[in-house]
Order: sequence, then structure tokens, then C-alpha cells
Amino acid sequence: MSLIAELRRRNVFRVAAAYVVVGWLLTEVLTAILPELGAPEWTSRAVKLVFTFGFIPAIVLS
Repeated sequence: MSLIAELRRRNVFRVAAAYVVVGWLLTEVLTAILPELGAPEWTSRAVKLVFTFGFIPAIVLS
């Protein structure tokens, strides 16, 4: 069995696509809401970093 077929069987591509879409949506929403709530400026950057660094573990666990 080839690598691509195994990745498809384990739905790795679906997990990656879902993670990117949900991460993008949450980042957009939180970036718009956090300044209105009076959160410090670094919180939007922290949200982006959490989603960025969480991508690889999500793929590995899938």
C-alpha cells in the first residue's frame, strides 16, 4: 500500500483541511473580538501561534 493511500485511509487529509478551516475561522473571529474586550495586543498573536503549533500534533494524532 502506498503512503498516499494509507494517509487517505486514515483521513489525514480531512483532518488537515478541517484544522485549517476551523483555525482560520477562530483566528478571524478572535482577532476581531479580543480588542473589543480589552485584551492585550499579544493575545491575538498567541492565538495564531497556538493554532500554528497545534497543526503538526493534530496531523500526527490523526
